[in-house]
Amino acid sequence: MGSSTRVRRRICTTWRNKLVVEPTRQKLSARFKPSMILEAAQPFDRRTIFWFCLSLAVSAYFASEGLRQAFRGPFIAPDDARQHIFWMARLGGSGLLPNDLTADYFQAMAPPGYTALYAFGAMLQIDPLVLNKLLPLALGLVTTGLCFLLCFQLLRVPAAAFISSLLLNQSLWMQDDLISATPRAFLYPLLLAFLYFVSRRSWAKALTALALQGLFYPSVVFISLGILALRLIDWRDGRPKLSRERNGYFAFAAGVAVTAVVMIAYAWKSSGFGPVVTASEARLMPEFAADGRMRVFHDTFWGFWISGQNSGMVPLTSLMPFTICSSLLLPVLMRFPKRFPLVKQISPNLKLLAQLAVASILMFVAAHAVMFKLYLPSRYTQHTFRVILSIAAGVTLIIILDGAFHFIDARAKAPATARNLAGVSLLLLMAILLIVYPGRPRDFMQTSYRPGRQPQLYEFFSQQPSNIVIASLSREADRIPLFAQRTNLVSWECSIPFHKGYYSRIRQRAIDLINAQYSADLVELQNFVRKYAIDFVVVDQRAFDSDYLKRDKWFRLYEPATSDAINRLKAGTEPALAKLMTQCSSFSNEDIAVISAECILGAPPH
Repeated sequence: MGSSTRVRRRICTTWRNKLVVEPTRQKLSARFKPSMILEAAQPFDRRTIFWFCLSLAVSAYFASEGLRQAFRGPFIAPDDARQHIFWMARLGGSGLLPNDLTADYFQAMAPPGYTALYAFGAMLQIDPLVLNKLLPLALGLVTTGLCFLLCFQLLRVPAAAFISSLLLNQSLWMQDDLISATPRAFLYPLLLAFLYFVSRRSWAKALTALALQGLFYPSVVFISLGILALRLIDWRDGRPKLSRERNGYFAFAAGVAVTAVVMIAYAWKSSGFGPVVTASEARLMPEFAADGRMRVFHDTFWGFWISGQNSGMVPLTSLMPFTICSSLLLPVLMRFPKRFPLVKQISPNLKLLAQLAVASILMFVAAHAVMFKLYLPSRYTQHTFRVILSIAAGVTLIIILDGAFHFIDARAKAPATARNLAGVSLLLLMAILLIVYPGRPRDFMQTSYRPGRQPQLYEFFSQQPSNIVIASLSREADRIPLFAQRTNLVSWECSIPFHKGYYSRIRQRAIDLINAQYSADLVELQNFVRKYAIDFVVVDQRAFDSDYLKRDKWFRLYEPATSDAINRLKAGTEPALAKLMTQCSSFSNEDIAVISAECILGAPPH
């Protein structure tokens, strides 16, 4: 065979590939590669708008389930409302909760933006608890929209952005962070807004988002500032070098100024409650033990550094749903661009996720180093890791799906039926991973909405003067300030042990109340009532059973008062208060008795 013949055959083969084989493969690709994994031709074409609206619809659906639970009865509230919402009865000049130490403390700890939002609602005659139940809908929609836009900045595949927002919604609604509408609920939209504007180099908007972070959830400001600092370092020729982008330096300097103002303002607000407890002091306090009020010092290395809800870097809740852990495959996929061609289309903005992770870890370490001065270490990683994993998982799953369809396309000789079956199977598997696995929202959602168990008790107290003081060791006392808007001397929910000026007084109140309630000496009980200007004492009907004190871990924090009370009950000593349960009762049912302090003071010695 001559050389001219071989040349002609090569030319014919080349043209046959161009005219026949490649078009055939393109048709197969169009046939077996669904449009959901194709890149958007324009920033916001019809397909992108469809996936964006679908993302918002999913968020609204989740929120509707939350609203259904929130408004199914008159006395329903999320757990955290007992700390962050009850004191807002003061807004609007109502005169409620006067001279209330607990209300003073939580009002001082509330970020100014958060307080201003609820104050604005009160000005519009919106009850704080009602606003608290409505806010998750708005926060969820904003968070979803910003998550979609940020993911779309990283990879212009609308379906990837939808998957990321879906996973983030599932993760958020599996916890009670967003639905609590407390300061930490604002972290998600404000952090995503900051990341989105940084990815677009819209520095003025990014700094606005940073300032809002300081007004609503100050801790996240340090993370955002860390991102701005990390962006001042570029890797060129395999070495770290300072960035040449001048606007980045301006943004960092402005971020430092915002952070300084926020921290000074926050320190000034909390200064009236004394210094924060130190790590060495906390280690000796039962409140910070593994079974205490604020579980920090776990018995194991893993519990303290990794999985602890307050001290660990990655609490289990940050990895739910477990679908988001697929994001860990992304660095592996990026090493094989031929097998997973879509990785070539990933934007350099992907490094934002890495910078967010690094900044979060650095703040986690810093929070451990100066324990409690920067609040709880886990707060710097558990929320941001949830965002990182959700966004990266959406990108990862679409890349894997795209790579799988490329693999199917490469098997052009396979029967069409087999290729169709393989394509349908891939889409079904993806649907199972994203939808079927978590289940229905009403099954996996953790709204933490809890109904008040004593509506008649709340109604009784709400009819009393607004300046009354109630003393109670009952767990039902946690709900009285929220539902009845009356002052409670001390409660488990509000016994937060961080600021010594606050908690030392709360602890003394609890000890005095235990001693008075279980003392056989009527004079001691009367002295307690006078000391704290008590108007009513609320007692559980089973309170004078020694097992009552043993079962509740709150009482174990206040030794030796609790042990002394248990010993007296076991010895058969009847407390003075128990003898007055009948004659001094102002309200009672099978669970609760309300005893008049006026009657206690007027009781003759036995």
